[in-house]
Formats: sequence, structure tokens, C-alpha cells
Amino acid sequence: MSARMRERLTIRITKKHMHCLDRLVEAGVYNSRNVDIRDTLRILFEHYGFKLLEEDNLTHPRRS
Repeated sequence: MSARMRERLTIRITKKHMHCLDRLVEAGVYNSRNVDIRDTLRILFEHYGFKLLEEDNLTHPRRS
């Protein structure tokens, strides 16, 4: 994915959530917090029926 296809997002999360992210990285489940969060978002999108077709395109079954 090229840098121009990415956007920066700043979020605030609880210390508990940050601790859990860090534990997943420390355990080797993810290489970084960024990868962890992107995977979590992918799972959330799939749960609600969104499909990632390309880097910048989403489809939803209600709109297809």
C-alpha cells in the first residue's frame, strides 16, 4: 500500500486497551499496534458485511 493511499488517524483509548494491544505485540501475535488495529477493523467490517475489494473501495451487501 502506498503512502498516498493511507491517512493518519489519531485516537484516544483507555490504558486497559493500550495494555492489551501491547501484550498482543509482545506475544508476537502482531508486529505492531498498527497491524493489530487494522486487523481488528477488518474483522469489524466483515462482521457487519463489508467487503474490502481494493485498498480504497468498500462494498456493503445492502448497497450491492
